[in-house]
Amino acid sequence: MRAHLGAWGAWRDARWALVYLPFGDECDPLAGAADEHGPRLATTRTGAGTGPLSVHVLDASALERHAFGFSQPRPDAPGVTLAEIDVVLVPGLAFDQHGGRLGYGRGLYDRLLGTLHASAQTVGVARRDLVVPKVPVEHHDVDVAWLLSEDGITRVRPR
Repeated sequence: MRAHLGAWGAWRDARWALVYLPFGDECDPLAGAADEHGPRLATTRTGAGTGPLSVHVLDASALERHAFGFSQPRPDAPGVTLAEIDVVLVPGLAFDQHGGRLGYGRGLYDRLLGTLHASAQTVGVARRDLVVPKVPVEHHDVDVAWLLSEDGITRVRPR
């Protein structure tokens, strides 16, 4: 996945990429240190309860463990505005061929994706066996524009 991502023009041209820190069985498309020729990396911090996600500079030496067990930036990590984000790598339990995403059910990523600037490229990341014909979607769900798997990066088919 890392090789496919590194060869993708939108990734190479991005100033900032919003990435996730893998949790559980989630794929790690970066699998190692950031590429010095790629974009600067940011990641999310989960607010209290169901509060919104905030976006911070990714510094692997300045992470803390959330109560649910995933890693995230500490509260004092420098922020990154959504206007600076050019590419977003989006985690999911499964994706469909139209960019629908099955997440963990709180809608935090959907709310964040809904506030990005129109030119930001959203990329669902999943193993090929987790890209299915259809996932359940609701009115508030935000589809991704691209899918990244071990097979490559492909544009989704609109609904």
